[in-house]
Amino acid sequence: KEKTNAGTFKYMAPEVLNGDVNLANPAMDLWALGMMMFQMLYGFHPFLPTKLRYSKDYDLKELI
Repeated sequence: KEKTNAGTFKYMAPEVLNGDVNLANPAMDLWALGMMMFQMLYGFHPFLPTKLRYSKDYDLKELI
């Protein structure tokens, strides 16, 4: 059983951010893949507020 706290904050699954799960599993990979696919298709992170969608200067607190 592999435990992980590693990963890029913007692509971490919600259960990892909440601290509910820290065992590596395929669901985490699918979440990250979905996040990357969304960004490639639309050009912005899906959870950013509208005013920051095309800005490269945002704080991770705003993303949370």
